[in-house]
Amino acid sequence: ARRAVARAVLIAPMTGIYLHGLPGLMARALVRAARSVGTSTRYAPFQAPYNERARRRAASVLTSDPDRFEDEIVACRANPDLALGGVTYGWLGAAFRSIYRLRAPGFAEAIATPILMVLAGEEQVVDNRAARRFHARLPDARLVEIDGARHEILKERDALRQQFWAAFDAFMDAPANPSP
Repeated sequence: ARRAVARAVLIAPMTGIYLHGLPGLMARALVRAARSVGTSTRYAPFQAPYNERARRRAASVLTSDPDRFEDEIVACRANPDLALGGVTYGWLGAAFRSIYRLRAPGFAEAIATPILMVLAGEEQVVDNRAARRFHARLPDARLVEIDGARHEILKERDALRQQFWAAFDAFMDAPANPSP
């Protein structure tokens, strides 16, 4: 049988959220409590609507290439619908539900599609430890970590992006395993 997707590449996958030391159970409980009182559309602590100045400050977590990041600022000026603000309690609740599903026994193990998972070595948005655990459960997956890269790997400096594209090309050029 032919697969709907022949291969998949996951870049900085959100199999867990980097919580900066906040225990996961506490974070999920806070989000559940906030949502239970009708605040799903409110921003989580330290989050806010899109603001160009604040987004530039946050850029250092996303990429080490300020010029590539500036492309995002220019694009958002031209089309404000592209602007991303901070995360809301509703978004966090959905993210935690998605992560919970990924962690379910048998979920990763049932994915037959060959996967290339690329992690940023200096990740501060998603949890690389969770990504490594998920990768270990996948039956046909390769893992590449790009030292020095931050979350937005495709917006990184050329030397880091070249590592991504080399891994991507090698993965796409590798012989395919027969479909189960």
